[in-house]
Amino acid sequence: MNTTESKLLAIINNGFPDCDAATLLPDTSLINAVQLDSLGILKIVVQIENEFDISLNYEDIEIENFGSLRQIAAVINKYLNGGD
Repeated sequence: MNTTESKLLAIINNGFPDCDAATLLPDTSLINAVQLDSLGILKIVVQIENEFDISLNYEDIEIENFGSLRQIAAVINKYLNGGD
């Protein structure tokens, strides 16, 4: 698990206390593991923007980009590497 994924794991752990973060791997389905829905995605987006000091474009806030830690990390890394 890379640094971005580790930070995301902390965000998930804090935002979804019923989730057993110890069982989440980079490719674990968040939709199933934390019953991630649209409100949950918005909670994660707010935390991502605060933690990583980025602003996600509306086009990137899609369920396909929030299916796993690895998918979310890819979106974040795009912004951190100047590819927004």
